[in-house]
Amino acid sequence: MKIAFYSNFLSSHQRPFCDVLYQKDNCEFRFVASKPLSETRKAMGWQEEIVPYVIPSYQNEEAYQEAKIFIKEADVFIYGSDEETEFLQIAVNNKNCITFMCGERIYKKGRWRALSPRGLKRRWNTYFKYPKKNVYMLCSGAYAAGDYAMLGSYIGRCYKWGYFTKVDNHDIETILQKKSINHIFWAGRLLELKHPENLICLAEYLQDKDIPFQIEIAGDGPLHEELQNQINERGLTEYVHLLGVLSQEETYQRMDKAAVYVATSNYEEGWGAVINEAMSRGCAVVASDAMGAVPFLIKDGENGYSFQYKDKQKLCWAVEQLLTDSDLRQSISSQAYSTMRNLWSPEVAAERLFQLAIAKKERKKLTFLNGPCSKAYIFRKER
Repeated sequence: MKIAFYSNFLSSHQRPFCDVLYQKDNCEFRFVASKPLSETRKAMGWQEEIVPYVIPSYQNEEAYQEAKIFIKEADVFIYGSDEETEFLQIAVNNKNCITFMCGERIYKKGRWRALSPRGLKRRWNTYFKYPKKNVYMLCSGAYAAGDYAMLGSYIGRCYKWGYFTKVDNHDIETILQKKSINHIFWAGRLLELKHPENLICLAEYLQDKDIPFQIEIAGDGPLHEELQNQINERGLTEYVHLLGVLSQEETYQRMDKAAVYVATSNYEEGWGAVINEAMSRGCAVVASDAMGAVPFLIKDGENGYSFQYKDKQKLCWAVEQLLTDSDLRQSISSQAYSTMRNLWSPEVAAERLFQLAIAKKERKKLTFLNGPCSKAYIFRKER
């Protein structure tokens, strides 16, 4: 089976899944990149992924034609773009090709934007005008299916999807032995949408409760100075530490040490691969349910805690439970790792997509009850 995946560039969050497909028996796989890695991404520590299965279609006419020929012959086309291209037209007009549109939600700033004329033509061209036959949607986030439904698109044809970061095969006891029980970690760009200021509220809550803790915040951005001023003004310099930008390896080392990982983004966070990474390293995660990954990955109170992103009380309560109850914390950490290893891993995602594509081509019914490629229903919970 020939499988083509078209997107802007191969990111570190996509590569593990692509690697598995490339190495899979009976599968010829190519990733078609539409553009080089941007300077902005490079400044954030991202690296250009140089691998044999990538076709850099933007590079020259020869590469473009190579990509075009492969897509013409493809049995399966995964399309990770929100703009119409010649490659998409080729795939959807091929009756023998199964096309999976792939993406995060399209109304991150609010579904009211679906009523705005601006951008509707582009949305129509990419998400609505193509025939339903052989075209499906892989929803990278819990709110995507609802957004597409606002356009009348892919209703009943959506599947759960996401980003699939590498999950190392470790004994959970080995993972837990590395943990510092009072260590809380947060990582990301210091942007308004990620609400790092909630960590200041958490610190004051834990201090008032006389619960030992250390909070480390990794990343940089426009809110850095404001956060540091709040830390200084509220006498939290011994408890809350801004680490600046860390490499990916340094970030993983901090996650290995952290007992609790906190994620505080609002609905503009389409997925949030940092949730995958923290759970894969046995962190007990407390995360905003506005992040697209959270309703898919976290079962509240079983393998993590979720809270409405404005509900600071639930955030603080959940962290308190994890810091004061070692049995609970270890149970949730163990379940988090198991979820990533056994359900949301690149290996499971690749195998399920392969099997789903075969079923679609053969017009057979295939149902997964949970995880990648299970049905993604319209998730109306949005505030």
